[in-house]
Amino acid sequence: MPWLDACLASCATQDYEGPLEVSIFDDSSTDGSDACIRAWAGRLEVAGVRCVCSGNRWPGSDGNGVTDPTAPAGGAGRARNKAVAQSSGSFLCFLDADDVMLPGRVRRQLAAA
Repeated sequence: MPWLDACLASCATQDYEGPLEVSIFDDSSTDGSDACIRAWAGRLEVAGVRCVCSGNRWPGSDGNGVTDPTAPAGGAGRARNKAVAQSSGSFLCFLDADDVMLPGRVRRQLAAA
């Protein structure tokens, strides 16, 4: 949670001019990360960045609209796989919650690809 604001703000400041999507999977956080993610989802959408968010303990995570407040964390690999599965893009760049990316990251990585 302490790094999420800076992390997600760095997604909103990318200088890439094409469509951009942020896919977030909350792996059973208990520190308020879910509220921060929901708030940033709206800000990212306003900035023109599509945002897809879900989590182990979020409503509907079981496919039936039910929240399981005791759902265990699945680990970094599972969280990445879940985020990839809910993504719609052809190219991915990974960013962990304690990371920030420079404004030209997406543009430069796509050009290199």
